[in-house]
Amino acid sequence: MSFSASIRDHIGFSDLATFAKKIGDNCVFRFDLDQVELAMFTAGSVSTMGFITLETDALFTRYRVEEAINLQVHSRDLRQMTNAVKRCNFTKITLKERGGEENERYLEFRSESTTVGGSTIEEVGELTVNLLTDREAVQIREPGKISPDVCLSLEPLCEYVNFVTRLSAKIPAITISASANGEFRLELSGPNVVAEHVSTGLSKPELDVEIPMPEDMDQLFKVRVRSKHLANVFSCEELDVKYTYVSIADNMQIVFFIFFNLQGRTQNSLTVHVPLFVE
Repeated sequence: MSFSASIRDHIGFSDLATFAKKIGDNCVFRFDLDQVELAMFTAGSVSTMGFITLETDALFTRYRVEEAINLQVHSRDLRQMTNAVKRCNFTKITLKERGGEENERYLEFRSESTTVGGSTIEEVGELTVNLLTDREAVQIREPGKISPDVCLSLEPLCEYVNFVTRLSAKIPAITISASANGEFRLELSGPNVVAEHVSTGLSKPELDVEIPMPEDMDQLFKVRVRSKHLANVFSCEELDVKYTYVSIADNMQIVFFIFFNLQGRTQNSLTVHVPLFVE
Protein backbone atom coordinates (compact mmCIF):
# COMPACT_ATOMS: atom_id res chain seq x y z
CA MET A 1 0.00 0.00 0.00
CA SER A 2 1.52 3.30 -1.08
CA PHE A 3 0.58 6.95 -1.48
CA SER A 4 2.52 9.99 -2.61
CA ALA A 5 1.63 13.43 -3.97
CA SER A 6 3.04 16.93 -4.29
CA ILE A 7 1.07 19.85 -2.92
CA ARG A 8 -0.27 22.06 -5.71
CA ASP A 9 -1.79 24.78 -3.54
CA HIS A 10 0.19 25.17 -0.29
CA ILE A 11 -1.83 28.12 0.99
CA GLY A 12 -5.18 26.57 0.07
CA PHE A 13 -4.28 23.30 1.82
CA SER A 14 -3.19 25.20 4.93
CA ASP A 15 -6.37 27.28 4.94
CA LEU A 16 -8.54 24.18 4.61
CA ALA A 17 -6.66 22.52 7.50
CA THR A 18 -7.13 25.63 9.67
CA PHE A 19 -10.87 25.55 9.08
CA ALA A 20 -10.97 21.79 9.72
CA LYS A 21 -9.48 22.35 13.17
CA LYS A 22 -12.40 24.66 14.02
CA ILE A 23 -14.93 22.06 12.94
CA GLY A 24 -13.50 19.06 14.81
CA ASP A 25 -10.52 17.48 16.54
CA ASN A 26 -10.07 14.77 13.92
CA CYS A 27 -9.82 14.48 10.16
CA VAL A 28 -10.17 11.38 8.01
CA PHE A 29 -8.78 11.51 4.48
CA ARG A 30 -9.83 8.98 1.92
CA PHE A 31 -7.30 9.04 -0.90
CA ASP A 32 -9.05 7.33 -3.81
CA LEU A 33 -7.81 6.77 -7.32
CA ASP A 34 -9.44 9.91 -8.75
CA GLN A 35 -10.65 11.96 -5.78
CA VAL A 36 -9.90 12.96 -2.20
CA GLU A 37 -12.57 12.90 0.50
CA LEU A 38 -12.16 14.69 3.82
CA ALA A 39 -14.31 14.29 6.94
CA MET A 40 -13.96 16.62 9.95
CA PHE A 41 -15.41 15.66 13.33
CA THR A 42 -14.81 15.26 17.06
CA ALA A 43 -14.97 11.67 18.23
CA GLY A 44 -17.17 10.80 21.18
CA SER A 45 -19.09 14.09 21.31
CA VAL A 46 -21.99 15.89 19.68
CA SER A 47 -20.31 18.50 17.51
CA THR A 48 -20.18 20.01 14.06
CA MET A 49 -19.19 17.71 11.20
CA GLY A 50 -17.77 18.75 7.85
CA PHE A 51 -17.44 16.80 4.59
CA ILE A 52 -15.84 17.62 1.26
CA THR A 53 -14.91 15.74 -1.90
CA LEU A 54 -12.21 17.17 -4.18
CA GLU A 55 -10.70 16.16 -7.47
CA THR A 56 -7.12 15.13 -6.82
CA ASP A 57 -5.63 17.95 -8.89
CA ALA A 58 -7.42 20.59 -6.79
CA LEU A 59 -4.78 20.11 -4.08
CA PHE A 60 -2.10 17.86 -5.55
CA THR A 61 0.11 17.10 -8.52
CA ARG A 62 1.99 13.85 -9.17
CA TYR A 63 -0.76 12.07 -7.27
CA ARG A 64 -0.10 8.34 -6.88
CA VAL A 65 -2.07 5.77 -4.90
CA GLU A 66 -2.19 2.00 -5.47
CA GLU A 67 -5.65 1.58 -3.95
CA ALA A 68 -8.03 3.67 -1.87
CA ILE A 69 -6.71 4.28 1.64
CA ASN A 70 -8.22 5.93 4.73
CA LEU A 71 -5.97 7.95 7.05
CA GLN A 72 -7.04 9.59 10.31
CA VAL A 73 -5.06 12.53 11.70
CA HIS A 74 -5.46 15.02 14.52
CA SER A 75 -6.72 18.32 13.11
CA ARG A 76 -4.28 20.25 15.30
CA ASP A 77 -1.31 18.35 13.89
CA LEU A 78 -2.53 18.72 10.32
CA ARG A 79 -2.92 22.47 10.75
CA GLN A 80 0.57 22.80 12.23
CA MET A 81 2.17 20.78 9.44
CA THR A 82 0.38 22.50 6.55
CA ASN A 83 1.04 25.90 8.10
CA ALA A 84 4.75 25.08 8.39
CA VAL A 85 5.00 24.40 4.64
CA LYS A 86 2.51 26.99 3.31
CA ARG A 87 5.28 29.30 2.06
CA CYS A 88 7.42 26.53 0.55
CA ASN A 89 8.12 26.23 -3.16
CA PHE A 90 7.64 22.48 -3.27
CA THR A 91 6.38 19.80 -0.90
CA LYS A 92 6.10 16.07 -1.50
CA ILE A 93 3.93 13.96 0.80
CA THR A 94 4.68 10.24 1.11
CA LEU A 95 3.02 7.57 3.26
CA LYS A 96 5.71 5.69 5.17
CA GLU A 97 6.09 3.02 7.83
CA ARG A 98 7.99 3.54 11.04
CA GLY A 99 10.21 0.68 12.14
CA GLY A 100 8.73 -1.62 9.56
CA GLU A 101 5.60 -2.04 11.67
CA GLU A 102 2.47 -2.25 9.55
CA ASN A 103 0.36 -0.30 12.06
CA GLU A 104 2.83 2.55 12.59
CA ARG A 105 2.35 4.88 9.67
CA TYR A 106 3.13 8.52 9.07
CA LEU A 107 3.06 11.06 6.26
CA GLU A 108 6.45 12.50 5.41
CA PHE A 109 6.39 16.14 4.26
CA ARG A 110 9.61 16.83 2.34
CA SER A 111 9.74 20.52 1.40
CA GLU A 112 12.00 22.95 -0.42
CA SER A 113 12.05 26.70 0.10
CA THR A 114 14.30 29.57 -0.98
CA THR A 115 15.97 32.01 1.39
CA VAL A 116 16.28 35.74 0.80
CA GLY A 117 19.84 35.11 -0.30
CA GLY A 118 18.74 32.62 -2.92
CA SER A 119 19.82 29.46 -1.15
CA THR A 120 17.61 26.36 -1.18
CA ILE A 121 16.58 24.83 2.13
CA GLU A 122 15.18 21.33 2.42
CA GLU A 123 13.06 20.40 5.44
CA VAL A 124 11.42 17.14 6.44
CA GLY A 125 8.43 16.77 8.77
CA GLU A 126 6.39 13.79 9.95
CA LEU A 127 2.65 13.68 10.52
CA THR A 128 1.46 10.65 12.50
CA VAL A 129 -1.60 8.93 11.00
CA ASN A 130 -3.85 6.00 11.80
CA LEU A 131 -4.63 3.67 8.93
CA LEU A 132 -8.35 2.82 8.94
CA THR A 133 -10.03 -0.11 7.26
CA ASP A 134 -13.00 0.56 5.00
CA ARG A 135 -15.25 -0.87 7.71
CA GLU A 136 -13.87 1.61 10.25
CA ALA A 137 -13.98 4.55 7.84
CA VAL A 138 -17.60 3.96 6.84
CA GLN A 139 -18.62 4.62 10.44
CA ILE A 140 -17.48 8.22 9.93
CA ARG A 141 -20.02 9.12 7.34
CA GLU A 142 -22.16 12.13 6.60
CA PRO A 143 -25.54 12.14 8.37
CA GLY A 144 -28.52 11.65 6.11
CA LYS A 145 -30.10 14.87 4.89
CA ILE A 146 -33.71 15.41 5.92
CA SER A 147 -35.95 17.00 3.29
CA PRO A 148 -35.67 20.73 4.07
CA ASP A 149 -38.53 23.13 4.66
CA VAL A 150 -36.50 26.07 3.37
CA CYS A 151 -33.18 26.70 1.66
CA LEU A 152 -31.66 30.16 1.11
CA SER A 153 -28.54 31.67 -0.39
CA LEU A 154 -26.95 33.72 2.39
CA GLU A 155 -25.16 37.02 2.37
CA PRO A 156 -21.35 36.87 2.73
CA LEU A 157 -20.63 35.17 6.06
CA CYS A 158 -18.67 38.21 7.26
CA GLU A 159 -22.08 39.90 7.60
CA TYR A 160 -22.96 37.46 10.40
CA VAL A 161 -19.69 36.48 12.03
CA ASN A 162 -19.26 39.52 14.28
CA PHE A 163 -22.79 39.21 15.63
CA VAL A 164 -22.33 35.53 16.50
CA THR A 165 -18.76 35.58 17.83
CA ARG A 166 -19.30 38.70 19.94
CA LEU A 167 -22.12 37.10 21.93
CA SER A 168 -21.35 33.38 21.74
CA ALA A 169 -19.19 33.48 24.88
CA LYS A 170 -22.07 34.94 26.90
CA ILE A 171 -25.06 33.06 25.50
CA PRO A 172 -24.81 29.28 24.95
CA ALA A 173 -27.51 28.85 22.30
CA ILE A 174 -28.80 30.69 19.27
CA THR A 175 -32.06 30.34 17.32
CA ILE A 176 -31.72 30.27 13.54
CA SER A 177 -34.82 30.72 11.40
CA ALA A 178 -35.63 31.26 7.75
CA SER A 179 -38.71 31.70 5.59
CA ALA A 180 -39.62 31.01 1.98
CA ASN A 181 -39.92 34.75 1.33
CA GLY A 182 -36.15 35.18 1.84
CA GLU A 183 -35.88 36.13 5.50
CA PHE A 184 -32.98 34.77 7.58
CA ARG A 185 -32.90 35.49 11.28
CA LEU A 186 -30.40 34.93 14.12
CA GLU A 187 -31.73 35.40 17.65
CA LEU A 188 -29.83 35.39 20.93
CA SER A 189 -31.41 35.82 24.32
CA GLY A 190 -30.06 35.58 27.84
CA PRO A 191 -30.64 36.98 31.34
CA ASN A 192 -29.20 40.36 30.41
CA VAL A 193 -28.94 40.23 26.61
CA VAL A 194 -31.47 40.10 23.79
CA ALA A 195 -30.18 40.52 20.25
CA GLU A 196 -31.15 39.63 16.70
CA HIS A 197 -29.73 39.90 13.21
CA VAL A 198 -32.22 39.86 10.33
CA SER A 199 -31.55 39.58 6.60
CA THR A 200 -34.37 39.93 4.08
CA GLY A 201 -34.76 39.53 0.34
CA LEU A 202 -32.46 36.51 0.13
CA SER A 203 -32.81 34.29 -2.91
CA LYS A 204 -33.54 30.59 -3.13
CA PRO A 205 -30.76 28.59 -4.82
CA GLU A 206 -31.47 26.19 -7.66
CA LEU A 207 -31.61 22.68 -6.19
CA ASP A 208 -31.97 19.15 -7.49
CA VAL A 209 -34.64 18.57 -4.83
CA GLU A 210 -38.00 20.31 -5.03
CA ILE A 211 -38.97 22.06 -1.79
CA PRO A 212 -42.76 22.45 -1.38
CA MET A 213 -43.92 26.03 -0.92
CA PRO A 214 -45.62 26.64 2.44
CA GLU A 215 -49.09 28.13 2.56
CA ASP A 216 -47.69 31.04 4.57
CA MET A 217 -44.59 32.37 2.82
CA ASP A 218 -43.69 34.31 5.97
CA GLN A 219 -43.63 31.20 8.15
CA LEU A 220 -40.29 30.86 9.93
CA PHE A 221 -38.70 27.42 10.11
CA LYS A 222 -36.42 27.23 13.13
CA VAL A 223 -33.62 25.31 14.77
CA ARG A 224 -31.64 25.99 17.93
CA VAL A 225 -27.89 25.33 18.04
CA ARG A 226 -24.93 26.03 20.27
CA SER A 227 -23.55 29.52 19.66
CA LYS A 228 -19.94 28.29 19.66
CA HIS A 229 -20.73 25.72 16.94
CA LEU A 230 -22.25 28.38 14.69
CA ALA A 231 -19.36 30.75 15.42
CA ASN A 232 -16.91 28.09 14.21
CA VAL A 233 -18.82 27.65 10.96
CA PHE A 234 -19.09 31.37 10.26
CA SER A 235 -15.45 32.02 11.18
CA CYS A 236 -14.18 30.55 7.92
CA GLU A 237 -12.27 33.62 6.80
CA GLU A 238 -9.36 31.31 5.91
CA LEU A 239 -11.35 30.00 2.95
CA ASP A 240 -11.99 32.05 -0.16
CA VAL A 241 -15.77 31.66 0.17
CA LYS A 242 -17.84 32.59 -2.87
CA TYR A 243 -21.33 31.82 -1.62
CA THR A 244 -23.13 29.84 1.07
CA TYR A 245 -26.47 28.04 1.21
CA VAL A 246 -28.36 27.18 4.39
CA SER A 247 -30.90 24.35 4.54
CA ILE A 248 -33.33 24.02 7.48
CA ALA A 249 -35.76 21.26 8.39
CA ASP A 250 -37.96 22.72 11.11
CA ASN A 251 -36.67 21.71 14.57
CA MET A 252 -34.83 18.76 13.02
CA GLN A 253 -31.72 19.70 11.02
CA ILE A 254 -29.58 22.54 9.70
CA VAL A 255 -26.92 22.11 7.01
CA PHE A 256 -24.58 24.71 5.51
CA PHE A 257 -23.16 24.33 2.00
CA ILE A 258 -20.05 26.49 1.67
CA PHE A 259 -18.71 26.97 -1.86
CA PHE A 260 -15.14 28.23 -1.92
CA ASN A 261 -12.36 28.92 -4.37
CA LEU A 262 -9.40 26.57 -4.63
CA GLN A 263 -6.99 26.73 -7.56
CA GLY A 264 -9.42 28.97 -9.41
CA ARG A 265 -12.34 26.58 -8.99
CA THR A 266 -15.48 27.79 -7.23
CA GLN A 267 -17.34 24.47 -7.24
CA ASN A 268 -15.59 23.10 -4.17
CA SER A 269 -18.51 22.46 -1.81
CA LEU A 270 -17.94 21.97 1.90
CA THR A 271 -20.98 20.53 3.70
CA VAL A 272 -21.24 21.31 7.42
CA HIS A 273 -23.81 19.74 9.74
CA VAL A 274 -24.47 21.65 12.99
CA PRO A 275 -26.10 19.59 15.77
CA LEU A 276 -29.21 20.91 17.45
CA PHE A 277 -29.03 22.30 20.98
CA VAL A 278 -30.83 20.23 23.61
CA GLU A 279 -31.67 21.91 26.91
